[in-house]
Amino acid sequence: MYRLDFKQFQAIKIIIAINIFLFIQTLLSSTFLFDNLSLRSYPHFQIWQPITYLFLHGSLLHLFINMFMLWMFGRTLERKWGSSRFVKYYFFIGIGSGLLTLLYHYISGTSCRLIGASGAVYGIILAYTLMHPNQKVYLFGIIEIKVKYMMLIFVLSDFIGLFSSSYSNVSYITHISGLLIGIILLARTQIISYINFWIINFKIKSLLKNNKELDESNEILIYRANIILEKLNKHSWDELTSEEERILRDVSDKFFDNTRPN
Repeated sequence: MYRLDFKQFQAIKIIIAINIFLFIQTLLSSTFLFDNLSLRSYPHFQIWQPITYLFLHGSLLHLFINMFMLWMFGRTLERKWGSSRFVKYYFFIGIGSGLLTLLYHYISGTSCRLIGASGAVYGIILAYTLMHPNQKVYLFGIIEIKVKYMMLIFVLSDFIGLFSSSYSNVSYITHISGLLIGIILLARTQIISYINFWIINFKIKSLLKNNKELDESNEILIYRANIILEKLNKHSWDELTSEEERILRDVSDKFFDNTRPN
């Protein structure tokens, strides 16, 4: 039987708790919080707004959808990446998508007041989709669909909404910005991982071939690392367990002058 470990997902729980707390506060003093914490165009822009706007939501439905998506798809990422990397990824996308939205409105000559975590959550869903594209979910709680097709529906609907002439409170450009920033971040990480893979692979092969004086513990460590590298020939870096990543880092630190996998 599955038992939820409440020691996990610390970052997600804190983010959700802050969102709920501030939503309750907006019900009591909505004008003050929205005026000061939402992301606004010049001359109302303040330096803290690209962060604080992520914690404001305009309705209970808006809050529920974003936090549910964050919880549903973010748990796997925080478990896999660790809380530190997860938080950096979440806020980088959230801040970046907000600033790109401001830039879009500046170029189009319109004002902007932005609230909500949708841009950051989009980046979370994207990362999960790339990691588990064939995982099945229930769209709107009813339709069973693979997550890659759900992501495609979201993206297409946002592009249609962006170029539609009808008015909407939904910031489609923020969603699309979160998607693009996520792609760039994940692609960069993947490229760095592949470079590190080939460096470590080459050096381990050299050690196995040339070094005849390794002690038994080092031989075992390098042998295990070599098995992991063989696994990476068939799977992506994200398929490694945390223990396998630790072994590669140990080998890297011990033999290769701190050339570490990302």
